[in-house]
Amino acid sequence: MKSPYEYLADIIVKRPRLVACLLVLMLILSLVGASLTEMKTGNETYVYKDEPSGSLVLHYADAFSSKSIILIVEGADVTTPDVIAYLDMLEGAIRNQRYVLGAVSYVDLLKSANGGVLPTSKGEIITLMDALPSDSMSNLLPSNTLAMVNVPLETGLSSDTEVEIVNNIESLVEFSGAPAGITVSVSGSPAFTAGMRDDMSQNMSTLITLAMVLMVVAVMLLFSHVRYTLLPVIVVFCGIIATFGFMGFVGIGISSIVIAAFPVLIGIGIDYAIQFHSRIDDEAREHPIDVAVKRTIVNYGPAVMLAMIATSLGFIALTILAPAPSVADFGFICTIGVVWCYLAALLYVPTFAMVINYKPKPPKVKKDGSNGSSLMSKYDDLLGNTAAAIAKRAIPVLLFLAMFAVVGIQLDEKVIIDTDEESMVPADMPAMTSMKKITSIVGSTNTITVYIKADSIRDPQTLKWIDDFGKYTLNKNTKLRGVTSIASIIKEYNGGILPTTIQEIDEIWAKVPQTTLNRYASGQTETVMEFSMDSISIPQTQSLIKDMEKDLDWFVQHPGLS
Repeated sequence: MKSPYEYLADIIVKRPRLVACLLVLMLILSLVGASLTEMKTGNETYVYKDEPSGSLVLHYADAFSSKSIILIVEGADVTTPDVIAYLDMLEGAIRNQRYVLGAVSYVDLLKSANGGVLPTSKGEIITLMDALPSDSMSNLLPSNTLAMVNVPLETGLSSDTEVEIVNNIESLVEFSGAPAGITVSVSGSPAFTAGMRDDMSQNMSTLITLAMVLMVVAVMLLFSHVRYTLLPVIVVFCGIIATFGFMGFVGIGISSIVIAAFPVLIGIGIDYAIQFHSRIDDEAREHPIDVAVKRTIVNYGPAVMLAMIATSLGFIALTILAPAPSVADFGFICTIGVVWCYLAALLYVPTFAMVINYKPKPPKVKKDGSNGSSLMSKYDDLLGNTAAAIAKRAIPVLLFLAMFAVVGIQLDEKVIIDTDEESMVPADMPAMTSMKKITSIVGSTNTITVYIKADSIRDPQTLKWIDDFGKYTLNKNTKLRGVTSIASIIKEYNGGILPTTIQEIDEIWAKVPQTTLNRYASGQTETVMEFSMDSISIPQTQSLIKDMEKDLDWFVQHPGLS
């Protein structure tokens, strides 16, 4: 009974042009699928939604996480009447955008202090600014040369929606007609996400191109003894395109971690292509091309497949045991990519050889009449000698490697896991530069969030517990700078005093703007506390979170609170 490889060899040998047409069609379909791939960022790439911790993070993002777009306004003087009129007009246009909750700048404070009317002279502006609280003004107007406009967005928006809003606001700013000498740049977390996606797309193209160029150089140096030296590079490129196409049709997004899979695939895929090419070249020196192709597919195809399966098993294990979805995607894409690169080598190389009637390159002959030795041959000899030396000392080598592995396992837990997306982009990326500018003005924007579920978050006992825990935690941890919660907001609207009855709480609750309530409360049973903190390292943050978790276990909670 014929094996599948024999059937495949017969088809390629008998109908090479038909197979070539089918491969071209498959490549076109892969290009269509590749156009459907999208960049993926956000919490979904770091947590599993079906795990308790992951579902809580995603629920928090849907219920509470309200991101803001920040407009940075710069110029020689941003407090002139024409700039104020311009910002008022721009804010009005932004407020009309979908998913935008509002727009706030120092201009709104001036209007509020002036009876809802814009000041029209520099003297009026100076008088109003002097009368306003310095704390309120300093956050929105750090200096006369720089102002900020805060644009809060609705909660629970997807990354795609946030990027769309950023693009719309950037278009508004571009065509808004800013006064001479005034520049407006869009920043904030959503703008950073949009910039990161663009940068990922550009870097992915650069990364793959650079990997292919280096591969071309390596192949030309080490594989120049065969005809059509660059054929393996073209074949592996087709395998990468097929992988992209599969991702597009299946709906797998490209994250910053998944991008790293493609140089790995190029390295593995080029090996498969070179092996098939080299085998056909060797067989063609002794047999007609049709026999050479058939012998290569039948005898060599299964052997390379076993190597491919062994490689894939490692990536499959990574996919199953991955601590985060992005790592699982990396393992899955590597597995799929290895399969596609193997299929590309198995199909493209023999088909190409049949279509062009491949003939091996005659060996180089030296002046003394002996056969020349190519760089690849010398490389093969080096590997052979190295393998022989290792085989003679197998037990010492295995013991050394085992010892090395044991040390690696012991040190594995000390490897720092960095999930900060800001560390995954170039420091000179425009969105990153703007974020740093904001941080330098308002300080660190990092927070630790405590999620609270209670029978009623309006209950006086619940509010008192939230207030007491906030005070206790701030007094204990010097790295925390402040806390904002529904209790602190209620106190702010009640003259700094926490009400003790439900009636008082309900009256004050009605005075708080809904946009503020939405950020810290979801319904009547869920709320969050946001602790602002200094800019500290990830290990320090992890240690701080563990301390706060211990405090939560120790701090007495009344029934119905968790």
